[in-house]
Amino acid sequence: MLFSIPLACSLALGSSASVLSGFPINGRWSNAANETSPDTIGQSTNGTAPENPLPGGVLVCLDVDWQACNHTVLILGTCYDLRENWNNTISSIGPDNGTVILTFQEENCAGNRTAWVYPGSANLIADGWNDEIVSLKAVAFT
Repeated sequence: MLFSIPLACSLALGSSASVLSGFPINGRWSNAANETSPDTIGQSTNGTAPENPLPGGVLVCLDVDWQACNHTVLILGTCYDLRENWNNTISSIGPDNGTVILTFQEENCAGNRTAWVYPGSANLIADGWNDEIVSLKAVAFT
């Protein structure tokens, strides 16, 4: 589900960014201190997420309709710059229930932005965000 970011969410927008590189490793993306090639790690989760939602959890997919997906858990309030295979390639996004995923069109969580809540969007083409996400941040949704 897509919605405009209200003023209340503006406190979640921060400064420094971590780097997301390739596919998740054991449920988490690597960071700048631990860069990993997406060609050597990661398996598709085939559009599945954990049975129980996780704070900061998000399903990201390279294709619409939940295809070529990986689920990961982001540290709440931390900005992540997407790298390699994920930069400007996400076509479906699904935050875990209880998590808001803020997406941005520029690095360091800058530029045009929007927010996604569970169940997210199976088709970012229809929402005008296909292959547009460059950085993102997870915040708790209560």
